[in-house]
Amino acid sequence: MINGVLIDSYSCGYLAQLATKRATLSGSYTAAYTGAHTVQIENSRSSIQVDCFNHIDNIVVTPQNPDLVLEECNIGVYSGGSVQMTLDAGPAFAGKDYVVLASFGSYPGFTMNGVNVPLNMDALFHLSRTHTNNPMFQDTLGVLDANGRATAKFDTRGSIDPGYLGTTITFAFVVTQGQMQTPLLYASYPVLVNFINYS
Repeated sequence: MINGVLIDSYSCGYLAQLATKRATLSGSYTAAYTGAHTVQIENSRSSIQVDCFNHIDNIVVTPQNPDLVLEECNIGVYSGGSVQMTLDAGPAFAGKDYVVLASFGSYPGFTMNGVNVPLNMDALFHLSRTHTNNPMFQDTLGVLDANGRATAKFDTRGSIDPGYLGTTITFAFVVTQGQMQTPLLYASYPVLVNFINYS
């Protein structure tokens, strides 16, 4: 949305609101998740993040049922680690194929077969697409169970380059008619994994 402000609230999940650009933003939101929340206000025309943490109180986020949930949102760059993911596309997609993908951002994403996928087609996206079900991207390609659910895992396999400190990876999954084949039937909300400074 040109000349708009994008408000994102993440807590191992995703929620976004578009608002008309103005000096002061107000509203009432109710958080759907427990734990720490990060609020990001972004100028969606230039995608430049704006520092907005000086006068934010009583932040509430509209409840929603998450379709992709992370057991942990942070990984230390020096220790490395893993993140367990729970996928839930719902019973309507029982027995369908899924692919968990990653990128370094969710905006603007792309649309295929009328389905908006909140990932960017960058180098990480192509790596996650071509290296499914390997030691780093575990169970990221498979079949949803009778309830439309599955689990997957991201594992750094040890420490990572400290240059990635402060980097955020976005994950989302898509449901397809066949393994990594179009048409896309469904795309989850994005979730974030942060590379932080702890050992």
